[in-house]
Amino acid sequence: MSKKLTKEELRHDPVAEAIERFINNILHFKPTDRQKKIGGAIIAILVLAGVYYYSTRPRYNSDAQLMLIQGMSLLYSVNPQDTNSVQVEKLLQEIITRYNGTVSAKRALYYLGVYYFKMKNYDKAEQYFKNFLSHGVKDPLLVSSALAHLGSIYVAKGEMEKAYSSLVEASKKAPLKTMKAFYLYRAAKIKEREKDYEGAYALLEKIKKEFPEFNLERPGDIDKEIEILKKLMEVSKG
Repeated sequence: MSKKLTKEELRHDPVAEAIERFINNILHFKPTDRQKKIGGAIIAILVLAGVYYYSTRPRYNSDAQLMLIQGMSLLYSVNPQDTNSVQVEKLLQEIITRYNGTVSAKRALYYLGVYYFKMKNYDKAEQYFKNFLSHGVKDPLLVSSALAHLGSIYVAKGEMEKAYSSLVEASKKAPLKTMKAFYLYRAAKIKEREKDYEGAYALLEKIKKEFPEFNLERPGDIDKEIEILKKLMEVSKG
């Protein structure tokens, strides 16, 4: 069980400082093969720890903040085989019920989406992500990640057009260039999977032009994928 944070510790705000360092590091992020295969969900979840940075202002309910931070810390260890994971669900639900209308309660909707996503309950995850987005929370990290998670859910359901649209929208909303490029890359892989080689090619060219700092595993990988798509386009045209 994670140590509970006191209000005094919250005022010192060590988490906010850690988040500042984390965001600086994420600018130089290079996704691995495993992260590509799971559609970037792990990256998104890690980035979302940054939500606390935006919830340390006086107008937020401090008790709700503390509960949300505890839920976030517990969420990392959740998996379908974890019999204690229901505690996370109950905690997040309690925030929504007890502190209804607060920003923390609205953000708890997002984290419930993450919870159900990790538990592979994609219908409920989709419901909570959409509910979160409908509340208009002004947090580009959470909003873009919710859209990216929806993209992963639609891929799992075989709804590729909706997955593509969600990822493109996630790229537009993302606050960091590396995230924008990575979501576009995921959208390009959907186009390639659906044999829309021209669409995939256009997206990779966009990434190369607008986000030259983005690398997959090493410099030049985008160029290699573009060349492969060129050949596939030629073959498809006969």
